[in-house]
Amino acid sequence: MKKTAVLFPGQGTQAWGMGKELYNTCPVAKAVFDEADKLLGFSFSKKLFETDSTEIMDTEITQVAIRVAEKALYDIDHPLPSSPTKSIEVQQEIMKERAFYVAFLEKLKGIS
Repeated sequence: MKKTAVLFPGQGTQAWGMGKELYNTCPVAKAVFDEADKLLGFSFSKKLFETDSTEIMDTEITQVAIRVAEKALYDIDHPLPSSPTKSIEVQQEIMKERAFYVAFLEKLKGIS
């Protein structure tokens, strides 16, 4: 199994509208932003894409924006295998990644 290390920039790289082009052109990225909207219980992507405010500097907005954009970029470059039969190890890794992502968004949702 090939292992990949990914390094993403942190806070300070956020900008209103980030990810909008990916959202509009890439179904994988759109799915990530849509999942974040669903988990947060409001249209975070619409807020990110259509608002121009200093609110992007608030940690609870910044962290979600950066994490969702990072996950979208990662998922584009590392698509899940299309095989309907996945090894138990692959299924466990997918479940861990999703659980982390969901827990992260839930924690941020609780902050706001």
